[in-house]
Amino acid sequence: MRRLLLALAIAIVLVAAACSESADEAGTTTAGPSGPRVVASSTTASVLERQYGADADGFYLFTPRGRTWNRIVVFVHGHGGPGEITPMYHRPWLRHLASRGSAVVYPRYEQQPGGHRAVRHIDRAVQSALAVLGRSAPIVGIGYSRGGRLVVDWAAIAAAAMKPRAIVSVFPASAEDPNPDLAQVDRSTRILVLTGDEDEVVGPYGATEMLYALERRGFDLHNAKWHVVESTPDFTVNHLSALDDSPHARKLFWRPADRLIAKTVGAA
Repeated sequence: MRRLLLALAIAIVLVAAACSESADEAGTTTAGPSGPRVVASSTTASVLERQYGADADGFYLFTPRGRTWNRIVVFVHGHGGPGEITPMYHRPWLRHLASRGSAVVYPRYEQQPGGHRAVRHIDRAVQSALAVLGRSAPIVGIGYSRGGRLVVDWAAIAAAAMKPRAIVSVFPASAEDPNPDLAQVDRSTRILVLTGDEDEVVGPYGATEMLYALERRGFDLHNAKWHVVESTPDFTVNHLSALDDSPHARKLFWRPADRLIAKTVGAA
């Protein structure tokens, strides 16, 4: 009888382990007993997308399928409607980044548009994502609109091992929350700021404020590059143009980010 019970116990353990491995392959496990839990997942031929949590500390994670990733991109969204808290407007770009070999973290950082303590929520989301990923790698930050400033603020409070090596700030808005001490941004960080010549929402003002604030706190602006993205007869560079999935948007926004990532942390 004891042998029979022992055999049954071993069989149960093996089945449970097999189920756990299958669930992990589908992206439906947790990071551990107290870790974030997957609440939704989907796949394409090249990318696995998972949502962890539905509160302000939650995040979405995009990882490549069929290949390894060798860097992490933290993509910080802007101040929009409820849809902006999800990846719905940025999903083509996020999938592009993942398909090129990045694990992409998209922090929710708020439950309602304009939520407070955004930087702390971003930081907690990144910490949780690193626990899910199970290993660290060079980090690059990308932020759009409100997120274009928040990603720099997050770089100031992030732990040394989590600080981004490079940042792409797309159409940064002026600061909203109380600002952390930007003297804590690593001075070797490469920063690329993109503003649009027809941006009717933030114009150049957020970029000017952010770069001035960095310089006042000792950041060497030789490591920062500000590029004005100019419209063409076929493509107007307004505030929403960075959400586009056209060849023009890919050339003007995706390609500079790809170049900075490759230059900073290496090609996949």
